[in-house]
Amino acid sequence: MADTVNEISKSTNLLSLNASVEAAKAKESGSGFAVVANEIRKLAKSSSEQASEIQNIVIVNDIKDEITSISISMNNDINIQNKKIIDIQNIVKKISIISENTTSSTQLE
Repeated sequence: MADTVNEISKSTNLLSLNASVEAAKAKESGSGFAVVANEIRKLAKSSSEQASEIQNIVIVNDIKDEITSISISMNNDINIQNKKIIDIQNIVKKISIISENTTSSTQLE
């Protein structure tokens, strides 16, 4: 979308330049046309600035989307790691229980 606005801006700027040339050729009778040409030039400049702003907004939104995606991925990884830690803790508890049972059994004999 911003590229289209930029192309329109370039075309508008070229029209402004052509209008200025024609106004200069017409001298006094073209003075009103020169005013119009100047307004067209201002419009082209404003369109170009707005296109740049649109491109910046699109870039910022793309960056935000990428950060969100990375954040979600990191949270998923953290959740997986937390589950693994819980699994390891459970294994350690089971080993501890087995060890206690083995120790108790050995002491009874």
